[in-house]
Amino acid sequence: MKTDQPDMIKIWNDFRSGNQKAFSLLYEYYFDILYRYGMKFVSDENIVKDSIQDLFIKIYNNRDNLSSTTEPKFYLLFSLKKPYPGYDLEISADHIRLTGRSAILYNLPLRRE
Repeated sequence: MKTDQPDMIKIWNDFRSGNQKAFSLLYEYYFDILYRYGMKFVSDENIVKDSIQDLFIKIYNNRDNLSSTTEPKFYLLFSLKKPYPGYDLEISADHIRLTGRSAILYNLPLRRE
């Protein structure tokens, strides 16, 4: 069965080898998926967009050290869970809260102090 989906494993490995076009394809292909996922944790779209940008900058700068994966999507989704700048997110089945703070988040915008 042939699908129209690009071979993301090949694109991931091409990116790891320094292919700029592959990096752009990863960003374009996964941005919306990462955005929707990030908005489940933080309702401030600017924080989510910045976090996605930070994630792609980080993987670009560390591409030589990235491992191969059969699931680039899950690698990126897992990586996005962690990097909200200035915040440590603790995720449980029922809620998200800022570690070390008293606020419990249910899709409320985060504010830095």
